[in-house]
Amino acid sequence: MQAATTSIAGRPAFALEVLGAAAAFFATARLGLELAVVAPQVSIIWPATGLALALAVLRGRRLWPGIFLGAFAANVLNETSVLASAGIATGNALEAVIGATLLQRVGFQPAMRRLHDVASLFLLAACVSTISSATVGVASMCLTGTAPWSAFPSLWSTWWIGDAIGDLVTAPFLFVWANQARKRWRLQRLPEAALLLCSMLLLSLAVFVDRGSAVPYPVHYLIFPAVIWAALRLGQQATATLVFGSMAVTIVATLSGRGPFVTSNIGASLLQVALFMAVVAVTGLFLGAATAERNRAERRRSEDFARLRLSEERLARQAEELATADRRKDEFLAVLGHELRNPLAPLQNGVELLALGGNDQALVTHARQVMERQLRHLVRLVDDLLDVARIRSGKIVLEIERVELAAMIASAVELARPLIDARSHELQVILPPDTLWTDADRIRLPQLLANLLNNAAKYTDEGGNITLSIAQLGTDIVVSVRDTGIGMDAEALEKVFDLFAQAAGPAHTVQGGLGVGLSLARSIAELHGGILTAHSEGPGKGSDFVLRLPAALAPPLQETAAAPASEPAFRQRILIVDDNVDAAESLGTMLAYSGHDVRVAHGGVEALSAAREFSPNVMILDLGMPEMDGYAVARAVRSDPKFASTRLIALSGYGQPDDRRRTADVGFDEHLVKPVEHDVLNAALG
Repeated sequence: MQAATTSIAGRPAFALEVLGAAAAFFATARLGLELAVVAPQVSIIWPATGLALALAVLRGRRLWPGIFLGAFAANVLNETSVLASAGIATGNALEAVIGATLLQRVGFQPAMRRLHDVASLFLLAACVSTISSATVGVASMCLTGTAPWSAFPSLWSTWWIGDAIGDLVTAPFLFVWANQARKRWRLQRLPEAALLLCSMLLLSLAVFVDRGSAVPYPVHYLIFPAVIWAALRLGQQATATLVFGSMAVTIVATLSGRGPFVTSNIGASLLQVALFMAVVAVTGLFLGAATAERNRAERRRSEDFARLRLSEERLARQAEELATADRRKDEFLAVLGHELRNPLAPLQNGVELLALGGNDQALVTHARQVMERQLRHLVRLVDDLLDVARIRSGKIVLEIERVELAAMIASAVELARPLIDARSHELQVILPPDTLWTDADRIRLPQLLANLLNNAAKYTDEGGNITLSIAQLGTDIVVSVRDTGIGMDAEALEKVFDLFAQAAGPAHTVQGGLGVGLSLARSIAELHGGILTAHSEGPGKGSDFVLRLPAALAPPLQETAAAPASEPAFRQRILIVDDNVDAAESLGTMLAYSGHDVRVAHGGVEALSAAREFSPNVMILDLGMPEMDGYAVARAVRSDPKFASTRLIALSGYGQPDDRRRTADVGFDEHLVKPVEHDVLNAALG
């Protein structure tokens, strides 16, 4: 129903369009018939063909009734019989439909900026489709007695030439201006176009001032430089317009008895005009299309060259970045080897001290304290590297909750205090009078702040000052860590948060670290929705790291019940399963010294066999074991009702959230990450 309504609503508009086409064709045909010489119905000047072709191409072949009506009316009013007029009108309509169909089949574009378009117009429209109109029209005249059959050849050739020239002169003029009407006008070359117009006016005066001398000068060839100018500089629009205007001026001048085409026979004169302008039109249109294609090729070449240059620049930058990354990798590996050997050396010394100490309790205690400190340092190095990898791969997950900032500051100071005290720095913490709250991870935010404090302590000469201040500015909490250290220049400031970047200079290369602390700190800040920036007035003038975090409202007060005092863990029957023999045996020895009954297995199958004999209360399982991993052991244990009350603890180097979810899915009660502190392990035993 809707389609029918649309069709009915469109009929008046279509009827008006058909009537408009008929009126335009009628006016153009009457103009051409006024110049008919060979016969009243045949004219060598016939712009109506170009108009009909343009209408059929631009507005669609459905306008053929308008062409038919216009042609029929023009011929009837020219004292031609109704039957002959109908035949002529049929030929005109058929010519337009055939021409438009052929052009559409070959992908003709009215802008005619391709040689393909100009060649299609010349061959298919001007040469082929016009055959139908000339044949049907002249045959209709001869069949109705309007003209004798003896005149068929001369009438047909005149008709065909007139129609062909109409397609070559009038149609391009209409095509290019209709195409321009759909686009925005560009006036960059308007002065040049005006200069060309003035040149044509002067040329017209020079050509058509002659009234026909006995030996006329061939001044009409002067039009070719103008056409070439238009084609090379101004494009098809100027070329088609120049040809159309020149033909109009030439026809008027020739009819007035002026110019080089004037002869005693007006028909012969108009034939010369038509043929000459056909040559000019074809030459200009082909040259304009070739110029347009060349310009497009030049633009593509320039664009390709620009893209190539950008690609080369991008490749050069990437090569430089890869070289920089490779250099940093080498530097990092050298630093990593140094930093890992630092704690390993005192650890080995501690082992020797324990062997040599014997009953010297003071020496044994000293060795144990040294080993504990170095072990914590080694764990921190590994944790920093893992945190960087997790953040860069997007696998780190924050446990956000409402926290009091003062508590986070206290935790960070506690973490950084050993290095600050070791370098004899004075730390000043300035807290605001009001309690400030933010949404953060209780582990990661102190880690971020501790990294800033450690960085300040590391790159400040011994006995320096470090100031940690907190304030609220609008909706942000601003934390500043300022030191009196070595400072940074502009280049160092740009790279201070880069991964593995460290302060330059031999005086500070011994301070240690992998160059990941500040990069990790900025990443953690961004995960919290904050911003971490670095500032320095220059080398030797200290540095200031500013952290901005979104402030939050204080949480509602909640009553908290007093936690019952924890009771010491009772004696457990523990089965330890790990393919690393030293790790399993050392953990078993430690738990045995704590009073537990311990058995050790080094594989999954051995563990299941030992479990059936030993009936443990707790099983501590490594996950990454060959043949039968910890997940498979856990599934086997959980499937046996005998072990329904057995507590399963995963102890592994895998600690990602996905790993924890997977262990929970197969029935583990706890998931601990190596190395684990003794107190944490005792709490997990239950």
